[in-house]
Amino acid sequence: MKRFFLLIAVFTINIYSCKEVGPSIDFTLPNTSLEDTSFYVSTVGTAQHKNVLIEEFTGQMCANCLNGHIVSKAIHDAHLDSVIVMVIHSYFIPPPADWENLQIADGVELDNYLGSTSAWPAAAINRKKVGSGIIQEGTGLWTSIAESELGTQAIVNMEISTSWDASSRALRAKVTSTFLNTFTGPINLTVYLQENEIIAPQLTPTGEVEEYNHEFILRDMFTPYNGIPLSLVNDYGRVYIKEYELILPSHWDITNCNIVACIAESGDINNKEVLQAQIVPAL
Repeated sequence: MKRFFLLIAVFTINIYSCKEVGPSIDFTLPNTSLEDTSFYVSTVGTAQHKNVLIEEFTGQMCANCLNGHIVSKAIHDAHLDSVIVMVIHSYFIPPPADWENLQIADGVELDNYLGSTSAWPAAAINRKKVGSGIIQEGTGLWTSIAESELGTQAIVNMEISTSWDASSRALRAKVTSTFLNTFTGPINLTVYLQENEIIAPQLTPTGEVEEYNHEFILRDMFTPYNGIPLSLVNDYGRVYIKEYELILPSHWDITNCNIVACIAESGDINNKEVLQAQIVPAL
């Protein structure tokens, strides 16, 4: 009898131990109020000038990065209508716990996506490879690369509109992209949230500055760090309208925020060049 009950117990354990556990399921419903569409138009507007996007990789504990801030701001201020600077904190040493940490995971991932710098400061300028064969370069080449990108026309026009709900602190960004020429190949749309005039500590060559004015800071991303894919073939008149939403923390100042968007090639590491970038105030 004891043997009989032992066999039943073993059989029962085997049944439950072999029970298959399926993968977790995300039951979160998509926000269907956000516009997401694509279509063709028969005529398009005048081509925009192609803007220069400087993605500068820096860090609060990087004393030498102060020079990068100076160089990128000088390029920006010399070409206010054509240069967009995005300062991305990706330095390998984190700031002290009592500092406001300006580094976000997407910024580190973006650094890796664009070749992963090992010497800060570094910048990708329109994600273009130059003589050294890499996308990210040191400060000595930033001005010449940026100026070489000025004065050309974009093959895709981009416009950004925004809406802000102060009660919920929900910020929406709607990006409209219109192709003026046929482009074939993988491309991604990336949308960033930028904030200026963030007062937080920064290490400099002369020591710590407790109330440093951080500008052009990547605060968050509406899309994944590497963007969202568009079609592989985009003919004349192809239009995309993509809308996104973020809920902003209470200590972020919406009046100092901008929306930045870019469309860039998204092949392997050797092919990430920006086709066009745009920036608008969040309000």
